[in-house]
Amino acid sequence: MKKEPAVWKHDDIPLIHADASGLFLKALDGVSDPETKRKTIGALFIDVFEQEAKKIGGAAFLAQGTLYPDVIASVCF
Repeated sequence: MKKEPAVWKHDDIPLIHADASGLFLKALDGVSDPETKRKTIGALFIDVFEQEAKKIGGAAFLAQGTLYPDVIASVCF
């Protein structure tokens, strides 16, 4: 399990970080269509969450991070 950055630490909330970057990169290799990428990422995200939730016997919340360029790309001008 990867150690969490201090900004993510909360005394009352146990956070689990799952690095599935290799899985995502492999699934997206050669994919250029943005909609296909979006659907692939969404499906894999849920799959990884379900796998991690089973390891701990369930989970109450699901969190996802994003990169700042994604925020810029999402803004409508």
